[in-house]
This record gives sequence, C-alpha cells and structure tokens, in this order.
Amino acid sequence: MDHPQNVAKYAEVLMPIALDKKNTPHVLLRHFAAQTLLTCARGGGFVLSEEDAKALKTVNDSPYPKKKAKEYPRESFYTARPDSIPKPEPEFYIDYDFDKTDVSSVSEVFDRSRWETKDAMTAWIRKFDSHITHMNDSGGRSISHQNRIRGMTAQYHRYGQQLGWHALFQVAGEFLRKYPVVQRPYDDDSWREWLRRELLTRNDGLWLADGVDSPPLGAQVNLYEKGEKELVLTSDKAKILSLLNIESFIAEEIVVFGDWRSNDGIGIHISSALVPPHFAEELGLQLSQEDPYQAWLPQAESYEDGEEYSHSEKKPFVPWIVSPYIETRLDETDPLGVSSAVRRPRFTKEVNAIRDLKAVDSFNRTWTDAMGKAAARSEAWGRNRTHDEDEAISSERLVCSSDFLKDVLMERHAELLALIILRRYEKGLGRRDSQFWHTTAVVRIKQSLDFEYYPGLANKLY
Repeated sequence: MDHPQNVAKYAEVLMPIALDKKNTPHVLLRHFAAQTLLTCARGGGFVLSEEDAKALKTVNDSPYPKKKAKEYPRESFYTARPDSIPKPEPEFYIDYDFDKTDVSSVSEVFDRSRWETKDAMTAWIRKFDSHITHMNDSGGRSISHQNRIRGMTAQYHRYGQQLGWHALFQVAGEFLRKYPVVQRPYDDDSWREWLRRELLTRNDGLWLADGVDSPPLGAQVNLYEKGEKELVLTSDKAKILSLLNIESFIAEEIVVFGDWRSNDGIGIHISSALVPPHFAEELGLQLSQEDPYQAWLPQAESYEDGEEYSHSEKKPFVPWIVSPYIETRLDETDPLGVSSAVRRPRFTKEVNAIRDLKAVDSFNRTWTDAMGKAAARSEAWGRNRTHDEDEAISSERLVCSSDFLKDVLMERHAELLALIILRRYEKGLGRRDSQFWHTTAVVRIKQSLDFEYYPGLANKLY
C-alpha cells in the first residue's frame, strides 16, 4: 500500500502463487498474493490486463452455484470412520480441538465427511514429510515446558501443527475447486464467513500494527512509593489526579477512560459515567468505598455492525463511553500489533451528536467537531505477547477536551463521576498465593469543571 512501485517488482513471483488452483491451492497464500498484486496495480506499480484483474479478484470464489441444504451437517464429530474410507498409511493424527473446530468447519462448508478432509490433509502433508504421524511432533526442535503444557495455540505451532495448519488451507482450496459450497438454513455464505475469519481483522488491508500508537508521555508514570518497611502502592492524591491529567484545576484535556500499566507494573483502570447533579456527591462517596472488584461504572458496547448496546445498567448512572468489541483474526498474533488498536474507546452516538463529532482517521484516533476542532483523542498502544510470555500488553485511553466535556455536562444536565482503581499484583511463588493490593478514588466533576476528590482504599491488601 505504501510502496507499490517497489513491491510490483515481484509480480512475476506473486502471480503464479495467486492463480495456481491445482499445485498450491492454499487459500491464504492465494488471497494475500492476489491482494498484493491488485494493490500495486491500483497504486500505479504496474498495469494489469482486464483478464488478470478479474482472475485476481475472484481467486477464492467458488466456480459452482451454491448447494442449498435444509438439514444440519450429516455427520457428527463423534462418528467413527466408515468402512468405505480406509485409513491412509501411515495415518496422520490431528489435534483434538483443531479437528473438532477447524477441520469440521471446512468439512461442513463443502458437505464432506470429516474423514475425507483429514485424509486430504494427510496427502498434502506427505508431500513435505513422508514419516510424520502426529501434529504434536516437534520435528526435532526444542519445546519449552510452557508450550508443551499449552499445546496448540494461535501464538505457537510445533512442527507438526504447522504442517497440519497449512494443510487445512490447501484442502480448503482443493475442495473449493472440486465441490460446491453448501448453504444451510442458518447461514448466508458459509464459505465467505469461514474465509473471513481466517483473514486480517480489518477489510482495508491495514494490520493491527498499523493502528498502534506510541505510548503517550502522560501515561508513563511510576506508582510505587517508599513505605515504612517496603515499597507500597501510592495513595497520593496528586499522583492519582495526574492520571486524569488534573492538577489543581482541569486544564485543556482530561482522561475519562483508561486501562494501562504504569512503568513499574501497576494496573491503572479509569472509567467514568454521567450522573444527575443532586445524586453526584452521595454516589461518589459510596463508589469510593466499594470493594475494588465490585466497583464499576456502566458503559455501552458495540460490535462490528456499529450498533450500540448497554447490557449492564446501573441507575442513576448513565453511560457515555462505548467499548467496541471487534473480533481479531490472523494478525491478532502479530507481535507488533495489539487488539486495542481496533477496540479504541469512544463516546456514544448521542454524546458525539452534541457537537457532531466525526473520526478523522481510519483507526478512530482523533475526533473533531463540525468546525474541525479536535474534541477527543482515543489512544491505543502496547504489543501482543510472544509465545513465551503470559499475556499481551494492551493499553488504551480516551482523552477529551475540557470544553467538550463542559458542553456535554451542560447539554445532559449532568455531572461526571470518574472511578480510578490502581491494582498491584504479585505472582504466587511456591506455597505462597498470588496477592493483590488496591488504591481507589473517585473524582466528581461539576458543570463548572470544578471537582471534588473522594479517597477510597489506600494500598489495601485484598
């Protein structure tokens, strides 16, 4: 997308990969080779003939009309191998979960016996390794104890798992060429839906990594401080207010939602909601004293269709922030990407309408009003875990301008309560259990943008 002239030099290599339906029908290799060529052509890297352009746009289209079926798949996962389908020798054993989900899915799309799919996979695998018998085979490569316990994951494949995974996409391309796609009563296009789940998270060719921001300077803080005997989790009012970008007053911007870690590993969780002014003080004091695992503020959710839902009401709190849920796909394991790049928090449509906010970039980073003035910024940073790490480092913040916040509070006749939860985690070791410490606080913001601070727990061991 960025350098079509340079990438177009490899058109002679990519074209056979994209158009080879017989020798290497791997649907992912063909998809990405075709998309690369089409993108280079659109960017002026080279000229495609009309015939080639059409072929590249339809590399993974079925050549047959859909076969409509009124019944559910004919074969249960637990059905034994029929006598009419003899075992290949030597047989290749597929991981149970991979067999039950991925292999069964491809079989159902084309209404084939799962045994036919597995045997077709074995035939492809034999072209690369004539002796391997199991997906758990390491192929002589070393495996860490952690990965041995985990088994097959999206982050890590053993040698046999890699062969089995690629073989399934070869078989999918082979079946696409040989059999029609089945359309059952509960789906529209089972093939397109299956293939879409295996491609990139976004449809525009951008990867999660393209949407990852640099860590904001204001989010880089340390939250340990010296206690009487050891380092403790801070309960300092100034430090906690600084997480919202508040000092003695609310300046040009304020953080109204956040989920990230401090430099010294403390979990920072910020949420906020609108409340009626006459309830604000009572609710703020009550919220500040709640159990840190039970304290919460409502927010809306949205899915890929863009509709907003509220599955958890907590009256009289009114949610004003949306947490989108978008399923991540192939690039979810890219170590340079992170899921928060497409799950950035934003304001609800009703709140955006107060000043007609619109996102100005494809990842919804910056939101401007009708006059082009920036009113909100949604930040996402971090990285996915590598295969030997426990979890991803996914971070996000929603920052809005103080004048936009004031407009919202005036328009909605409301005040804002912001809940801050700091969580220190110490992993268990030997006979010692894992431990958690919390510091909590609530900030009440009035329509005048004056604020009140309600302290909660202070370095409290849970």
